[in-house]
Amino acid sequence: MKVKISYTVDLDSVPDLIKDLLNKNKKNLLLAVELTEEVVNNDLSVDSYKKIVDACNEIEATRSVYEDCYSLLGSYIKTVADISIPDREEKPAPQEQTILDNINKINTLTEKLNNRQKEQDSEHD
Repeated sequence: MKVKISYTVDLDSVPDLIKDLLNKNKKNLLLAVELTEEVVNNDLSVDSYKKIVDACNEIEATRSVYEDCYSLLGSYIKTVADISIPDREEKPAPQEQTILDNINKINTLTEKLNNRQKEQDSEHD
């Protein structure tokens, strides 16, 4: 009976976790190859039948690990990509209209100051 186990790891450790799973999985592949070679190199018998069944089980275990690894890697790649894209809600960019409004206010104030300066200059003349 197989059970699914899940746990949390640091994002930085995911690549090493995937590599470790694949390295351990090599043993299953090598065992399946060895069992196959034993069957091919010997007379077919009940023992050969058992070795073929065992090889199938090793291949199925290998397949399961590969499925876990490609799922982990896909999630890892997506997460890293999401992190590298700045979240606009957290860091709102200044709105173009707000900038234009502020420029217009500054221009209006500058114009008023220039007009006052002209009025004061004309009063002194």
